[in-house]
Amino acid sequence: MDQHTHENHYVPIWYQKRFLPAPGAQFFYLDLSPTIYRNGPGKSVSKRVPKSSFKKTDLYTTWPGGQPNDEIERLLFGEIDNSGAVAIRQLTGGKPEEVHDAFKPFFEYLGAQKLRTPKGLDWINAHYSQLDQFGLMREMQQLLTLNLTIWSEGVREIVSAEKSDVKFIISDNPVTLYNAACPPDAPTCHYPNEPSVQWNGTQTIFPLDAEHCLILSHLDYAKQADGVDLLAERQNARNFGESLVRTDAWIRSRSLSREQVLAINYLLKSRACKHVAAPVEDWLYPEQEYAGDWGKIAEVLRPPADELWHFGGEMYVGYEDGSTHYQDPYGRTSGSHEYLKKSPPSELIDDEAECGCGSGYSFTACCKDIPEAHRPTWSVASIRERNLMFVGKVKNILGLDSGKSWNDVRAELNDEHVTQIYRCLQALWPTDTNFRELWRRPDPRIFRAVYMGCIDPRTVVTSVLSWSSYFDEVVLLNPFINPACVRPEFSPVENPSQHRVQTLKNVMLLLELEPFIRAGIVHFVPDPGEVEFAFGKAIRDMAQARVSDAGDIHDDTGMFKRLAEDDTERLFSRLPLGSISSIIRQSSPHLNNAAVDEMARKFKKLGDDDPLALLQPTQPGKDHSQLMAFRCAPLELSMFLAQVTGAAIFTDLPIFWRQLHAATQAQPTSAYWLPFTNLTDQLLFSLAEVPHEIYRMRTSVDLANFRAVFRSVSKLLIAPEGEIAGQVEQLANDTGIASLVAQDFWARECPAVFTRRLRVTIPDEGFAYAGVQRQVLTYGHEDALKTVPLALLIELP
Repeated sequence: MDQHTHENHYVPIWYQKRFLPAPGAQFFYLDLSPTIYRNGPGKSVSKRVPKSSFKKTDLYTTWPGGQPNDEIERLLFGEIDNSGAVAIRQLTGGKPEEVHDAFKPFFEYLGAQKLRTPKGLDWINAHYSQLDQFGLMREMQQLLTLNLTIWSEGVREIVSAEKSDVKFIISDNPVTLYNAACPPDAPTCHYPNEPSVQWNGTQTIFPLDAEHCLILSHLDYAKQADGVDLLAERQNARNFGESLVRTDAWIRSRSLSREQVLAINYLLKSRACKHVAAPVEDWLYPEQEYAGDWGKIAEVLRPPADELWHFGGEMYVGYEDGSTHYQDPYGRTSGSHEYLKKSPPSELIDDEAECGCGSGYSFTACCKDIPEAHRPTWSVASIRERNLMFVGKVKNILGLDSGKSWNDVRAELNDEHVTQIYRCLQALWPTDTNFRELWRRPDPRIFRAVYMGCIDPRTVVTSVLSWSSYFDEVVLLNPFINPACVRPEFSPVENPSQHRVQTLKNVMLLLELEPFIRAGIVHFVPDPGEVEFAFGKAIRDMAQARVSDAGDIHDDTGMFKRLAEDDTERLFSRLPLGSISSIIRQSSPHLNNAAVDEMARKFKKLGDDDPLALLQPTQPGKDHSQLMAFRCAPLELSMFLAQVTGAAIFTDLPIFWRQLHAATQAQPTSAYWLPFTNLTDQLLFSLAEVPHEIYRMRTSVDLANFRAVFRSVSKLLIAPEGEIAGQVEQLANDTGIASLVAQDFWARECPAVFTRRLRVTIPDEGFAYAGVQRQVLTYGHEDALKTVPLALLIELP
């Protein structure tokens, strides 16, 4: 029988041996929380060899088919450890050519070592919902490269303990994070959390052996730049992405004193989970000798100012084919942050002034009660502000701001217009856009909903805008495609003629949404996968695998078919009158010539009166063919947007509703939510279908009651306080009252409405999809939700 490895060393044996003075030596092994027996606590210090230290039974073992599988220990960590052992040896040796070779495998080992420990695995579990052992091992493998980009861009220093009689100790959390503003008892450091790697003041500490310790620091913090908030994210903070760094830049000039080594050991022990070890027992108790407080450790860890010239600066790279590459000190490649930057207020902002984050709300209704480190950025144009820039530029390009009518646009839209529109879009959303600093944060004071459905000017009013009477905010995917992600032959910049029809439709959608965007009601968000290609590929791969497994792609409503037929008729109406007659005659040979000509004229008239039809004849040939698409936010992207913005998901397509429940294996609505969901299932919601009427309805006090109801739902799901069941009962009562007030209002103020039902599902732990949560951890932000709290299906009465 095959022999399986059941004892998993989460701190490798070879790494442990680097802390022992000689082969065969033993550790003094300290248990920080010894087992409590009837007669008192067990022994806290024992002597152990590396083989019996820092291990746990079946930590990585999976059980497919009920049989143990140790491939993660043998194959994954076996390979990582082999290359990591060589890399650390080369790194401490300091030979330039070996350090260069060690760079990539070392940081890969560092990422693995951070997550493979019990504390690291508990951290993963804390950010997911309902992971079994197989799922935990899968997600751990996917997240091993989580911090590599931001680590490699930092200031890298290796300090020595050569002059100290005390050497570096080893812990069960070897890759340790330090932030002077986050002592061990800070709320942000409650187990298994540590300070975020992205924060300015967070440094990564990793002892390479008993004599050497690696310290990684962010550039602005290392330079002691003025006004650096230790808890705010560093410039262009991101977990994953391509970057150019100098592999030869390492600071190695410092040899620490005894007191400084004690300070680092005190830090290592403070962040340990359960065990620390050292060849000398006294070294296990640095707190007995370290005289400084937590903040004083920063003085030990800060790299020398006169060595920082190795780091930062701009990079320009030329290639043999004549192409070039530019990168600033923080990994940005376009310079867009310069023309999109804002100057944050220098003084305290007035409560009723517009918030600095660019939401369009007042400061008191937006960011006032949110800690600065958890706000969207105030120094770069927000999603809303970029959308308003885009609206203004589109109007300027098409002449709508100088008196031209929509019919003029239909008649005059040309290739240059299309090219300029998409170049503007690409300038506002370049490939180095850092979306994680732009997303609206989850806010229990606001009910926000992501629309998962078809984004089209023919349907957006009834499917999306009409619900702004009941929802505070709606998140909607921008259908304008970013040229950065398109092959040249299909690009609206390189080949604009084939994008005229789709551009006209998208512009009309943009103009319909403009007042709602300006008011902060609609968040018109671009697909981040169009500029972050790894994210886009991950979303597509998940969607493809899900659809292949489920096979449920039937549109019950027939909406896509109707839209496609409508587009076909619209293209048909642009043909010359004789061509239309010829096609009708071929398809309906029983009609006489007069009837055919009359039908052709009617088709032509329909095209002339259709606001989505170009007033331009169709040109023959492949070069004048049109690329058109039904843009939808797929399930995976919709869930990602909902989690990073703290939103619900709503859809009017049953196929998407079924996919959501199948992919997340969602449980039925929690019992204590049934009084609310059972009531809402029975209600008829009245809705307006004209944009300016919808906008007027939004200001009505009579509909504000319903928005307050959904706002209470948001608060109970995002930031619950006290006993929930009783609050839900009250919520159901409030819903009934709000419904009666709304019905009276609609009958009195706006009788020309349509009605829909709303089915609400609120599973006990939300809608959980591990693959999406992985993308949230990688491309989202610290405050994102780990599940989607609720979903709503819009149905016909």
